[in-house]
Amino acid sequence: MQLPFGTPDKQLGDRGRLSAGDSTDIVVLSDSPVYVSALEEIIRYTSTLRVRAHTTALDEALRTLEAQANTTVLVATFLASYRCLVSQATATIRTLRGRFPRLPILAIVPYLTLADTQAFLHAGASGLCFPSIESLPMLEGIKSVASGREWLGPELEQLLGLRGRSRRKRVKLTLRQVEVLDMIYNGLDNQTIAVRLCCTSSNVKAHLHAIYRKLGVTSRAQAAAIAARWRSASDANTSHSAD
Repeated sequence: MQLPFGTPDKQLGDRGRLSAGDSTDIVVLSDSPVYVSALEEIIRYTSTLRVRAHTTALDEALRTLEAQANTTVLVATFLASYRCLVSQATATIRTLRGRFPRLPILAIVPYLTLADTQAFLHAGASGLCFPSIESLPMLEGIKSVASGREWLGPELEQLLGLRGRSRRKRVKLTLRQVEVLDMIYNGLDNQTIAVRLCCTSSNVKAHLHAIYRKLGVTSRAQAAAIAARWRSASDANTSHSAD
């Protein structure tokens, strides 16, 4: 499978797996050679990160990851043709996540709606951010996902209205509110939720208002985005505990 960006770029360095304690390899799947160069420049001055390969082809990225997934962060950029390929971008993330359940994946996109954010997190992205040549936010994102944490860029958190919001452990939802939030995450409308829960639409609206208040959000999409982040973190914790 080839992303519609061009042909595979030349691999950088060898494919040897790094031992524990060595630097973290980064494989870049990107449609923007210019941004790859900027990313390499940012990482060049760190002692714990290094770009080992970059390619525009998903198949090539998968082959590289097969050799060194345990020590690798996948950075995927969808810059040149993102606006018309949201579904394919998330499908790419889903393919990577399906092949490598524990792979840290940082997706870089030029534009995100709330629905897009939900789609990327649901597909399996560990982190999301807008393109930036500022070193600190980018390095923070790479190191965060490499350590197993989910991460959203500061501008994206501001867009979603999540900056400074309570974490999951500080939010206490009732069992019914958890059920409603899960259905929101899965895209169900109020009428369908009411049928599933054997209640009225008014009851569903009351639950929604309570959920919004507890989460500190003002919209359905923001609540769904938080649910997606929680689920992503929960899946990661389950994967680690199973080892």
